[in-house]
Amino acid sequence: MNKGNAKNLFLTGITGNLGAFAAYRFLNMGYRITALVRAKTKLTTDAHIKKMIKSLSTWMPVEEVQHFIDAGKLIAIKCEMTQTEEMKGIQLDDIFDETWHFASSLKYMPKDRDEIYAANIDGVKNVLDLHKRHSNRDSKFIYISTAYVGGRTVTHLKEEQLLLTEDLTFKNEYEKSKLMAENIVLDYGRDEKLFSVVFRPSIVMGDTKTKRLINYTGFYLALDSLVNLNSYIKNATGEVEVLRFESDNDIGLNLIPIDHVIDNMVFINERVQEPHQVFNITNKTNIGIKELQNIVAFSHLRINVVPNEAFERTPRTRSEKLMSYGFNYILPYANNKVKFSTERTARILGATYDYPYYPNKIEEVVDDYVNRKQVAEIVG
Repeated sequence: MNKGNAKNLFLTGITGNLGAFAAYRFLNMGYRITALVRAKTKLTTDAHIKKMIKSLSTWMPVEEVQHFIDAGKLIAIKCEMTQTEEMKGIQLDDIFDETWHFASSLKYMPKDRDEIYAANIDGVKNVLDLHKRHSNRDSKFIYISTAYVGGRTVTHLKEEQLLLTEDLTFKNEYEKSKLMAENIVLDYGRDEKLFSVVFRPSIVMGDTKTKRLINYTGFYLALDSLVNLNSYIKNATGEVEVLRFESDNDIGLNLIPIDHVIDNMVFINERVQEPHQVFNITNKTNIGIKELQNIVAFSHLRINVVPNEAFERTPRTRSEKLMSYGFNYILPYANNKVKFSTERTARILGATYDYPYYPNKIEEVVDDYVNRKQVAEIVG
């Protein structure tokens, strides 16, 4: 713990996976947190506090969370970051050493475009404005982006600002909005003489100790589809069914446990010297679909990785359609041949860079989740 150098932080997204785990780490480092909490419900006046406590209780006892609140180490402000006038009305006595902006809309469908851009563009502008009002020349603004801001076009994502140009195409609206937000943060930092940092984590998994997350979405929905499909085949025929999966054996998913994401970002942030830098927080090793099959070892399901042309010759079977539907969100990333530069990240992390990315940590998290799902299936 870093009790001797307690920082005063402003944090968004404390009810999400990364924001809550970061708050858990920061509180145990002795820092003081003021958190912006979205809570639409009007059932109780302290709904936003209860929501924050519930999220943090994923990694710490409720009594401990309440202790931090009672001690004035954890303060919740109820406000919707997309509401510009409400955000302008927030006037605090504090000067924040750092603002950590985790909050964003994770939706990706075209029908949700307005909501995505309101949260990820308007939201970041409003939080930047609040940060400026409560900062000094030494304050930092840390923005949490995604490693997939290069969309379909960029095959080598460098640790530098990526400008939004007409030749860039994206897999979904979420990716595009996050790249736009990155540029807003970096340009605002230069224009207003504010110290800004951008972190780009890849696909986040449960932590290596408890294996837990608050929200099991994205990659976990794909895992769910495999578990459910294995159970379906078992009950329907009892045979082993071989299914084709559209991918490439040379590529895979870039997964990283949440504790390594947060610990690496905190470590880098404490040592970064120059403002407006970008860091890719990614795994050195991708996990392919075949490797995932070997980790999970499904009893009635086998996967053959094939090119897309195979389905043009022979249409998907019912089971293959079910698997493809379950991988709806994650499938483009299983076919994403992007390389992530990590030279800047590695220079700061030094000798600690190798260990957190060790593949068996990913295997432990995947195994734990699948085992819990299978036990739930049996109990159910």
